[in-house]
Amino acid sequence: MTEHGAHLQPQRTNVRILIADDHTLFLEGMERMLGETPWVTIVATAKDGAEVLRKLHSYYVDIVLLDIHMPGDDGIKTAETIRSRHPDVKIIIVSMYSERTFIERSYRLGVHGYLLKNTSSAEVLKAIETVRLGGRYFAQDVTAAILGESVGLKPRTQGALTKRETDVLTLIAKGLNTVDIARHLHLSPQTVSTHRKNIMQKLNVGNAAALVRYAITEGLVQ
Repeated sequence: MTEHGAHLQPQRTNVRILIADDHTLFLEGMERMLGETPWVTIVATAKDGAEVLRKLHSYYVDIVLLDIHMPGDDGIKTAETIRSRHPDVKIIIVSMYSERTFIERSYRLGVHGYLLKNTSSAEVLKAIETVRLGGRYFAQDVTAAILGESVGLKPRTQGALTKRETDVLTLIAKGLNTVDIARHLHLSPQTVSTHRKNIMQKLNVGNAAALVRYAITEGLVQ
């Protein structure tokens, strides 16, 4: 695999990427796709967690695109080590695993994004740009898995919510009860209850815990 620019100072106009995956075809495909993007620089590739950590000591990296299943320490363990040793490096998991356990473990570790390997190149670039600008990006199928829906079904998204519903959802996720939310937003408790009901219907969820998971996934709360 080609590697560029070891031991150089960061190019502020570009985002510098390390790609980690033990499948050569996938690695080459990602390298080819990202190599055609003018604002992306691929500084290194790796095929296992140990190699990722070695190269992070030698290369300036903004974002690691990290597979979960690799030889030696898996991607989750590697992500945990990166977060500890290189807190400024951002991590986007790119995995074939859509199981809720993997997704939630990754989120709790503080990864900045999670994509499935069947995602489009446009979404990969969208995730990189979002993370580059300080946000977090979880693909729609990943959001569906966290909400307990079947991956492959089109999930309800934040875009379906009104501004007021988003405000109510954010406060629900922060632990406020109906009366407190009403006071905070200068609404009646009955109006807040109506908003809550509408939110749950739009997101197709049945309890407050699912609402909180959705709010976390969408970056409404930490």
